[in-house]
Amino acid sequence: MPGGPALPTTPLSPPPPASYQPGTTPFLGSPGIPTTPYTGPPVATGPGMGQVPAWAPTVAPQPTYPPTRRFGIYGEFLFLRPRNGEVAYAIPIDGPVPPVLGNAVQIGRTAVVDGEYTPGFRVGFDAAFSDSAYLAGQYTFLRASSSDSIEIAPPDVIRALVTHPLTTNAATDVLTANASLDIDLDAIDGDYRSLLLNGTNYEVEWLAGVRYANLDQQFSANFTDIGTTTVNTNVEFEGIGPRLGLDAQRRSCNHNWLVYGRGVAHFLAGEFDSNYSQTDAAGVPVVMTNWESSRIVPVLDLEFGVGWAGPGGRLRITTGYLISAWFNTVLVSDYIEAVQQNRFVNASDTLTFDGLVSRLEWRF
Repeated sequence: MPGGPALPTTPLSPPPPASYQPGTTPFLGSPGIPTTPYTGPPVATGPGMGQVPAWAPTVAPQPTYPPTRRFGIYGEFLFLRPRNGEVAYAIPIDGPVPPVLGNAVQIGRTAVVDGEYTPGFRVGFDAAFSDSAYLAGQYTFLRASSSDSIEIAPPDVIRALVTHPLTTNAATDVLTANASLDIDLDAIDGDYRSLLLNGTNYEVEWLAGVRYANLDQQFSANFTDIGTTTVNTNVEFEGIGPRLGLDAQRRSCNHNWLVYGRGVAHFLAGEFDSNYSQTDAAGVPVVMTNWESSRIVPVLDLEFGVGWAGPGGRLRITTGYLISAWFNTVLVSDYIEAVQQNRFVNASDTLTFDGLVSRLEWRF
């Protein structure tokens, strides 16, 4: 009070650190600043009695976290390429000679039909039933188509590489050939997801669920001279099984940018249903066969990328790179070779998909 006795002051206890600069606001964990908030007695500073000393560390401002979501929907644009599923179907050689090993000399490129980057999509949703756990579902659609053709001028010819060897002779060599390869993927996933780790600017979720998948490979080749010899092969897998994975992200402290990564392993129990047919130049079927194989197909998906979250975290945009590997898979080329050799053992390989993934997500 004016004219009253001087107010007592309490000395700073403990004293400020040597690194403290008057007029600044130190944060916890700053160089030379304690890593815990000030817990000493209030300091009388005249009219402001009972205040914490100016040098006492405070908690640094933190980024605004997205609100706990109750429901979310998203759509993804996929731009993926299948790899290791190519089929070599023809080769140009130096004239019509009997198909005896060493008689034909290659004189040009091997005609191959190979997968190309193809657009697809994925749509999904999630619904929370607590602050740290929710259910999610998604559907993936991809149709990868590719084609190739080759021709040559006589006296050189084109020899088929996918016809049955007992139907091949000098008279079946042609001047033009073409082929197409379609790889179709449909997958439905259902998950239970829960928070595993959580920090000021990061979180890690684990997931457990189930996947149903249909993978269909369709190959067709035509070899034309006076007539057309045709080879058609189809290898289809249908399976279902559990999936386990981790999904992690780290947010920028002062901006809305983020980085993310996710990995999911699937174990699909199913069956490969494969068939092969060949018709001669007169359109008469000369080879027809099919083969079934039950097996477990492990699938590993890895994805990583960057993203941006809008104010409040409701709108999210991410872009990343996806690698998906299908192990213990029957490929078209494996099955054709098994038919040609009449040996259906160890027909197994790995089919992969890789490419761009962009997601637009809205959280309610």
